[in-house]
Amino acid sequence: EDKLGPVVQKVAADSKEKGIELEREVTKRNAAAKNKNVTIVDGRVGLIVSSDTHWPRRGGSGKKYVSPSGLTYMIGSLTGMIVGSHVCSYDCRTCHYVEKKLKAGKTKP
Repeated sequence: EDKLGPVVQKVAADSKEKGIELEREVTKRNAAAKNKNVTIVDGRVGLIVSSDTHWPRRGGSGKKYVSPSGLTYMIGSLTGMIVGSHVCSYDCRTCHYVEKKLKAGKTKP
């Protein structure tokens, strides 16, 4: 299990990079075919993406449960490939750490 996590993360990162490259190339190709300019800032091609966020929920009867974490994906509009992702969380470790230090009087607000 400890060895599988990094492999899955590497495959996901490689897939996102491939998605970005393909979306960039298709964007340039479409702009050239339509005689339109592509927005390029600091060597970066402007892409059009949509995003989708998912917060898992569980529970049929009785107590319902909403997960403390969720996932957001950015999807390229021309290729439909995932070009970005982010794990979202209700709980922030940094916030909890600072709150704990503040309560203990070990830091100033």
